[in-house]
Amino acid sequence: MKFIASILVFVIYQFSELKFMNYQLVIFLNLFLILSIGILHGSNDLVIYKKVTGVKWKYLIINYVLVGLLFFAAYFISPFICVLLFVLVSAYHFGEELYESDGLSFSWIHKLSLGLLIFLMMFVLNAAEFDIVLFDLTGTENSSILLISLTIASGLLYLIYLGATLLKKQVSVKVAVSQIINLAFMALLFYGLNLFTSFTVFFVFWHSLPSLSSQMKRLYKENKTWLKYVKDAAPIYMISLLGIAIGYVLTYNQTYFYHFALLIAIIVTVPHIIIIHKLYGDKQAT
Repeated sequence: MKFIASILVFVIYQFSELKFMNYQLVIFLNLFLILSIGILHGSNDLVIYKKVTGVKWKYLIINYVLVGLLFFAAYFISPFICVLLFVLVSAYHFGEELYESDGLSFSWIHKLSLGLLIFLMMFVLNAAEFDIVLFDLTGTENSSILLISLTIASGLLYLIYLGATLLKKQVSVKVAVSQIINLAFMALLFYGLNLFTSFTVFFVFWHSLPSLSSQMKRLYKENKTWLKYVKDAAPIYMISLLGIAIGYVLTYNQTYFYHFALLIAIIVTVPHIIIIHKLYGDKQAT
């Protein structure tokens, strides 16, 4: 089912970029998906935090502030190290969600290797755009040889762990083949789309929508869970949109726009990753 959905997404985006839509409309579509589904999937952190910890939400706000200050300081000390850490943490989060949506629970290295492989494939297959973004954020020039080498190494690590899980019968051959086909299709998609669109499609259709489904199953038992989720998430969702809008107005066409966008992404994302990790219970394979 996921494979069929992926094909439909790929075809729609290919035709939208190459046939029916101009570049501005494609950007608008990407932003719409991120600001609607993407932001929504992380807007229920207060409810999740209270459910998994029993602690008042004010402590979550403190965590957001502390994470923001920590990464803010780290970014000015070393932008490259800050971006690298953020990519690694995000890679783990993406890998965790992909395994969770398949009903699998493995060790942190399994999750990290899968998420990192996806990130690196996206970067390698959109190397020219990645070089520009990396330089704007960190002032560092990308080494194509290093990036390709890391992608190959990450792929081998993933295959080794996948093979180990097959030998231990922790995963079926059917699931393993499905994962490999899914990764191959992601690579095809990343090759055919630009960097921003590649990230949008992965973030929304492979991450945010499955995450929304997982969250609702754990938070609610009654019917109409979508309406309940949206109602609970609405306050944080609206505040997030307002903050993004204000930041956009203040930094648009400024040299530090990318820096601001990155810091906002870090402040919002890192606490969310920790909360979702607690929600899933960190069930590691032994």
